[in-house]
Amino acid sequence: MAEVGVSNMSAFIRKMRLNGLIVRLDIPQIPDCSRYLKSASNNLNQIARRLNSGGGYYPQDLLDVRESLDNCTELFGQVLASLAKIA
Repeated sequence: MAEVGVSNMSAFIRKMRLNGLIVRLDIPQIPDCSRYLKSASNNLNQIARRLNSGGGYYPQDLLDVRESLDNCTELFGQVLASLAKIA
């Protein structure tokens, strides 16, 4: 259980019973991807709120969203490349 990072005995037994194994992938890019997606969604929500209240948008806000999504896309590409090597 400790090797796969499971602290719940019931969950561990259920997983082993159903699948016969537990695969634990250490993917260091995932937290950064999550952070970039949260940033992009927060910025988009702020832009939408501003537009819905009759205001305008700032071009820099859209550039920030684009940058966050580009960074996330790059990281996901690295993740997919790593996963492809596992096969």
